[in-house]
Amino acid sequence: MNSNGSWKDKLARRNHLGSWVSTLRTEGTRPTISFGGGLPDPASLPTEALAKSINYVLKNHSEAALQYGGTEGYEGLRELLAKKLSENGTTLKASNFVIVNGASSALAHACSLFIDPGDTVILEDPSYSGSISTIKFAEAKMVGVTMEPGGLDMEMLGKKLKELAKEKISPKFFYSIPNFHNPMGSTMSLEKRKALLEYAREYDFLIIEDETYTALRFDGNPVPSMYILDKGHRVIQIGTFSKTLAPGLRLGWVMGNEEIIEYITSRRTDMGSSPLIARAIAQFIQDGHYEPHLAKVIDIYRRKRDTLIAGLGERCANLAQWTAPEGGFFLWLNLKKDIDPQMLRQAGAEEGVSVITGSNFYLNGGGKDKVRMAFSYVSQNQIEEGVVRVDKVLRRLLSSSKSK
Repeated sequence: MNSNGSWKDKLARRNHLGSWVSTLRTEGTRPTISFGGGLPDPASLPTEALAKSINYVLKNHSEAALQYGGTEGYEGLRELLAKKLSENGTTLKASNFVIVNGASSALAHACSLFIDPGDTVILEDPSYSGSISTIKFAEAKMVGVTMEPGGLDMEMLGKKLKELAKEKISPKFFYSIPNFHNPMGSTMSLEKRKALLEYAREYDFLIIEDETYTALRFDGNPVPSMYILDKGHRVIQIGTFSKTLAPGLRLGWVMGNEEIIEYITSRRTDMGSSPLIARAIAQFIQDGHYEPHLAKVIDIYRRKRDTLIAGLGERCANLAQWTAPEGGFFLWLNLKKDIDPQMLRQAGAEEGVSVITGSNFYLNGGGKDKVRMAFSYVSQNQIEEGVVRVDKVLRRLLSSSKSK
């Protein structure tokens, strides 16, 4: 670096693309009730059981747990995942999985494997801001498709694909969060899943199916995964233990046909994931802790969702509309048009409550009349007070808008 230069002059081109991940700051004097980040309930974290599992692994398998674990990840955990995720007569094997450092890492591996700078990726609009950031960081051109309550606007998707075909552009993949969508909380219908797969076959693109929230179903019947519907031909599924166990574990997986998994495994450059954590999670499952824990957290989040919706229905029914999610962490509000969301963050900070405006999740500045509320982190006994504060914020913004 010369005397007149800066380390910033040395940054790779992709680092000048900016970040799509929202930064939440609160500046109010009142303690903040956070409906912002999609974090698990702190009280739900299985501290004692995980400690026992980790101690068991260290006592009985310390050498294997504390060495490098190989690029595939601990086989015992991959076998458990194969058993747990086999469905509808489709039998998975350990070789259908590679263990990675969370769902974000899984998507980053997929981007590294398939995307060259300038390649086209299609995704739902809105979508999770962190995934948008990951895809953008890979220097892909992103094409958004509008979301409806039951999933994608398939008519729009068809038009977009025809337009791309006329330009001789073949998308590399479609990124989707079909179950309990982040940020919308919606679930893609079976009909739309089948239609998306038909488009994938017709226009020859892959589908990255993000199953981060799938295990957290409160109501309704499970919808078959696109991986199972397609028998794993052109669907790659990613998942994580961050939402069901603890995000600090930093462990997830990629599921795909054996050829894709072998390719990902042979080309990863991060020396694999933690053998200690993988073995501890496997032990946690084998000791029979996982299913009771999952039932516990589902009950916690269902009660939180119900309390939030009841409170909003009592106070905010004339200010916003929403649809109850069947699972996951999020409620998506469509605000009354007279409410100016640009001042939402500041007004929320002053009232001691935080939410995230919808524009954080759109590719091209949409979502100005939307709000995402995460009910997962805020404590059960704070939700009602949180709704009182949200109500004050929205009415304040409505009043301010009308006075202009």
